[in-house]
Amino acid sequence: EHTMAGKYIGIDIGSQSIKFALVTAGFRGSQLLAEDVVPTQDDRSGAPSPARTAERSGERDDRTEKVMHAIDTALAALVARGWHHYPVAVSLPGWMASFRSLRFPFSDARRVSQALSFQLDEEFPRPLAELEVDHCVVGVQGAGSQVLVVALERAVVDHVLEKFS
Repeated sequence: EHTMAGKYIGIDIGSQSIKFALVTAGFRGSQLLAEDVVPTQDDRSGAPSPARTAERSGERDDRTEKVMHAIDTALAALVARGWHHYPVAVSLPGWMASFRSLRFPFSDARRVSQALSFQLDEEFPRPLAELEVDHCVVGVQGAGSQVLVVALERAVVDHVLEKFS
């Protein structure tokens, strides 16, 4: 019997290391085929990079720059292992995202999506145009709903998409 199995890469960007998992997933389950850990590389050369210049001007903090560098390191590691042609899922550190829990007097998913941007206007310290935002209805009580919202700096999302496309 033929199964629709596919191979995928999971990447966990941590503060000390980057963890990789090559898995196969199909109708009959998943299997871990290979795993690897690569230490994150801290650039201690002292040379001012464009990223460090932006960091000094307040555009990006040092931790975010380290994650951006780790993403580049992860891509190089994928290429070195010959895993760069597989679909990828990337896990970023939780501190990079902002989470909000909102209540709505209705539970219709379409109405929640429409009302969300109005509710979020004052929720985050940055303009919504600079953020990638997603949400999920996590609870329904009567006609109302509880919604979990997550926001991540759009530049980070764009960087991940660019590197792993």
